[in-house]
Amino acid sequence: MNLSVLLHGEQRLLPLVLCGPVLRRVTENSVTAWIAFSVSPGVTTLTVKNSDSTNSYRFHGSAQRVLQTGQNLYLCCITANTTNSPLIPGEQYYYDIDFEHAGVFYHLADNSVLTTGTSSTGAITYPSKKFPGFIFLSGGDKLNIAHASCRKPHGTGADAMGALDKLVELNHDDPANRPHLLCLTGDQIYADDVSDEMLKLVREIAIKILGDTTNPTNIDRKLFATKAGFSSEETKNHLISYFEFSAMYLLVWSDTLWPDKSKLSKELQVFYDNLSSVRRALANIPTYMIFDDHEITDDWNITRAWFKKTECLYFDLINTPADVTDKFYAHAVVANGVLAYALFQGWGNLGDLADTAPVFKDIFLNFYKPWASFLNLQKLRKGLLPKLEETLDVQDFLTYDKTTNPCPWAFRVNYPDFQLVFLDTRMMRGYSGETDTPALIARHNIAAQFGNNPQKKLTVVVAPTPVFGFDLVEWLQCLNEDKFVDRDAECWSGNWWGYLDIQKALVARGKVIILSGDVHYGFTNRVVFWDDSVPSNPKKAVFMQCCSSALKNHPGRFDRLKLRAVENLDHGCEMIWENIGQKFILKKVSLNPPNSIPYQFRVSFLTYIDVETTDLQKLQPLLPAFTPEHVYTYTLRQIIDQNHIALVSYDQSDETVTQKFYVPKNGNPKNGIQSIAKYTGSLLVRLTDTKPI
Repeated sequence: MNLSVLLHGEQRLLPLVLCGPVLRRVTENSVTAWIAFSVSPGVTTLTVKNSDSTNSYRFHGSAQRVLQTGQNLYLCCITANTTNSPLIPGEQYYYDIDFEHAGVFYHLADNSVLTTGTSSTGAITYPSKKFPGFIFLSGGDKLNIAHASCRKPHGTGADAMGALDKLVELNHDDPANRPHLLCLTGDQIYADDVSDEMLKLVREIAIKILGDTTNPTNIDRKLFATKAGFSSEETKNHLISYFEFSAMYLLVWSDTLWPDKSKLSKELQVFYDNLSSVRRALANIPTYMIFDDHEITDDWNITRAWFKKTECLYFDLINTPADVTDKFYAHAVVANGVLAYALFQGWGNLGDLADTAPVFKDIFLNFYKPWASFLNLQKLRKGLLPKLEETLDVQDFLTYDKTTNPCPWAFRVNYPDFQLVFLDTRMMRGYSGETDTPALIARHNIAAQFGNNPQKKLTVVVAPTPVFGFDLVEWLQCLNEDKFVDRDAECWSGNWWGYLDIQKALVARGKVIILSGDVHYGFTNRVVFWDDSVPSNPKKAVFMQCCSSALKNHPGRFDRLKLRAVENLDHGCEMIWENIGQKFILKKVSLNPPNSIPYQFRVSFLTYIDVETTDLQKLQPLLPAFTPEHVYTYTLRQIIDQNHIALVSYDQSDETVTQKFYVPKNGNPKNGIQSIAKYTGSLLVRLTDTKPI
């Protein structure tokens, strides 16, 4: 039975499924789908099919738990496992989800399940297909991974996420060219930068669908965020409650809870037009996700001082209703965001492996209670969040000397020929000072996040921020430590120890593709790394740094002009250790800049990493086994400064990597898509790759 609610000024029937299904972790032996119901489902089963036929069957599995996380919101991840019928690369598979409610059994195709009205699988299936589905890898030499980041509903320009749907549709039955995986590298929602119109929608969903009684409508959110110590420049509509974070996820992944398009502003109409395409794409491609900062707030944990300020300040809510009079810490808002991330994004990354992850065990234990006990923010804070904070290590953050800290959000997935490694660069940072740029991953945690080397032919690393970015931009960001936060100085190269640590981890893997986002422009770098520290056993490694950003938040006109200037000046760099008068200095030299650029502007001496020769012996235990014989060079390829989604293709036959950037035609994927740029490079060390001198 469908629920009837007063929503957006009219009485509406809710579909039984509010959001999803989203296809998540898929391996040879398991398939996981995430789904959000508006009613309490009974037994919920995922059936994997060999073909697009009602009677087809390969294996199935049932949901271990359904979490009621709102008055009319029930979340679950369903994993189907097999030991006898593993998925075969290159083969196409389909799936269905069935569930029971009020004594009636439903399938995705039944009336009023995905949409209200007639048969509803058209919302998530492609023409002539009965069921959603996927191709398990390519079965050949090619691997295609779509990746993207930074999707803000009111951001400038078209929503390029819809282009993914068209990519899948155009190559639906083609194993060599269809996207095999989707990696979302951060900022899947914006919790800090919310428009007036979007906040109004969020609040209505939070109250009328989720049962949010905290009513922070009268709160001065900008003052709230300022007192909390948040540093985002856009905080007047900052999300606060867990219900608001949840409502935002429901709104950016599905069109079921939106008002009629005619009631929306022009900027949100552009976003709304793509939601049906986004929902269909997410149902038909295995998807992995990791947070960056905007899932919580801009600059999240950018420095130790930032964390300490947000963790320690407490304050009274402004103009709060009588039932919320208690003081609470600002980091409770952070915990609300992390909790929403866990349930909407993190859970599906692990599938049924979440059952053994400590943080999820704690979430499952606390949410497996009558919903009424969590209906009030005070009870939510006092009951659930303190336990979560202990698990998430919010109280004591991630310094070099904390060697036993668990890493609940980084994860790895093994495939036949490659390993996928997702890095957590927000909650596992290393701080060497109060305002210094941090190591994006603390030293002790690098090994934990990469895990044991499975000796695969290829490693695909997802690092939300580019490891090898624009040398000139990063140098300017880190020029003045008093401006680190203002300049968003969160580049790997800003912290020497962390930069060398990540390079060491990458070199150990040999052939690496790095997928990143965050910076609001796309580019491709080919990086060649030499290690001649042991002459009898020299090492060479090649990395391809692929960056895709943004889906819907491209830079404004002035910033785009600045990017053009940077592109003309920064053609890549050489990073060289030099012995200069009893000092080893790390020197970064720009490649092939215009002759008009003076030499001193082409060479940056990173003086904060000067190492006296006499001190090397003392520092050796701290150094990550790097010597003056380590060097790398990279070449930079074309900035993409409009909204896009990227498809990275790896061809094992010749070890080439191609990154293509796609945009929807005329701002709408229903008009088709077009490729606006392409770069191809080799993961082989070539004769033309000469070591810098």
